[in-house]
Amino acid sequence: MLKHYGRHWRGLEAPRHLVIFNESSLIQLVKQAGFENIQRLKRPNPAEKMIATSELISKQQLPEKAHRVNTPELKNLLRRIQQHVHNNPEHTEFITLSAIKGG
Repeated sequence: MLKHYGRHWRGLEAPRHLVIFNESSLIQLVKQAGFENIQRLKRPNPAEKMIATSELISKQQLPEKAHRVNTPELKNLLRRIQQHVHNNPEHTEFITLSAIKGG
């Protein structure tokens, strides 16, 4: 989505996002913090809301009510993103881990 929306991509939320982790770097950090039994949890794909929000931001509109894509172009973009994430799960927008603190 970053390629499509550039600076209007909803996922860029500076200064909150100073580091963007991939799965292996996040797991390494969690291990270094003393956690064990680390598992990746599946989450629903947030692509549709991210696209709808980014679209409103790119039009300088408030994104509070963005939930669904509503044009053929955006629906096509959503389908492409969903297919890409399905084929490349490591490219998902969010990484959610479950872990237990070691003793």
